[in-house]
Amino acid sequence: MVKYPAITGKILAEGVDNLKLEMLPTHLKYDILTEVGDILFKEQRYKDSAKAFAMANNKMKLIESGDYLFLQGRFVDSAKFFLFCEDRKRIERAGLRCIEENEYQLAYDLFLKTGNFQMLEFIKLNFMDRDF
Repeated sequence: MVKYPAITGKILAEGVDNLKLEMLPTHLKYDILTEVGDILFKEQRYKDSAKAFAMANNKMKLIESGDYLFLQGRFVDSAKFFLFCEDRKRIERAGLRCIEENEYQLAYDLFLKTGNFQMLEFIKLNFMDRDF
């Protein structure tokens, strides 16, 4: 059951980036964006789901969702969640899997987040056509 159907519906229709939620109290913003993230996850809209959880500052949901997808072999989808978390081990593990899945830009972004400049250079030299 959706707790805030009007607000949640509007966010789902217009996108998580298109509504001004800054004026909401922190607890309400957390609840609404977590609800939106859960719905988007069920719809397999993982990038938007991760963004909603990140905007809610729901670190637990980011890690749980990323871990779940990683265990399912959905490495690229899991990386979309790990990109917003602070767990270096998970981020770099996802980055390595993204290289294996030919998702070089996402791998680059993950290693950039951890500041692993050796891997950034490795990706640029071996897998990317353009300079950053």
